Amino acid sequence: MTLELIHHVGLVVKDLDRSIYFYHDLLGLKFANEPTPWFEGPELEKGVNVKGAKLRQVSLWVDERSTLELIEYASPQPTFNGGAVPNNHRGAAHVCFKVKDVHAKKKELEDRKSTRLNSSHLGISYAVFCLKK
Repeated sequence: MTLELIHHVGLVVKDLDRSIYFYHDLLGLKFANEPTPWFEGPELEKGVNVKGAKLRQVSLWVDERSTLELIEYASPQPTFNGGAVPNNHRGAAHVCFKVKDVHAKKKELEDRKSTRLNSSHLGISYAVFCLKK
């Protein structure tokens, strides 16, 4: 199966307003969605796989088909012990690729003997896959 494009790239930032100033005001990226208010709750915790998550975000168009997602976490405070970078750690990032059939692509990747996947969210047209050790 061929990768078609980068759907979006997500970056965790320290200050969303400052990042919007840089990417939107200075670089000229247009809003794909307006900045969200703070949100939290069990569904968010499950979606981002971070207990106690409270965040806000904005997506900006990079081109007509790809966006840059900026995410600021209010909680929990990031910790880093030299292992895998937690989703709420500044500098953590993800890239999503668009494919024709996300379920077939997931199965194709999981069928490889050395690959185990954690789907943090699996949608109709996209998914985020994280390799597990």
